[in-house]
Amino acid sequence: MISDNDIDWLEGDMDMGETKKILKKMQKELTNINKRLDGIDGRLNSIDGRLDGIDGHLDKLEKSCEDIYLTIENEIRPNIGAVAEAHLILNRKLDEALKVEEDKELMKIRLTRLENEVRRIAGRPI
Repeated sequence: MISDNDIDWLEGDMDMGETKKILKKMQKELTNINKRLDGIDGRLNSIDGRLDGIDGHLDKLEKSCEDIYLTIENEIRPNIGAVAEAHLILNRKLDEALKVEEDKELMKIRLTRLENEVRRIAGRPI
């Protein structure tokens, strides 16, 4: 780094040799700064490349999410609706079948009672 002594030439008279020394120090410092900036630039380029890769992955994820959403909207929801309708129909049919079975059981009971009544009237043992 350039010291306060190196800048003294601005305040007073200096000979050419001193000025050259100061200029060489300044040039050396600028070269060091340029090297550091080149390193920073390289790291920024590396980060930029990685961010491009992340952008690519995010684009793929976005496309996948869109595909999933479309599948849900166009295939899964309608299929769930169809299954729900079929379930409702089956439930109604089951209710009807159970009612028929219930009526059948009542008819059996009535038939048995009537048979017993006929046997009793006919004088036959039950």
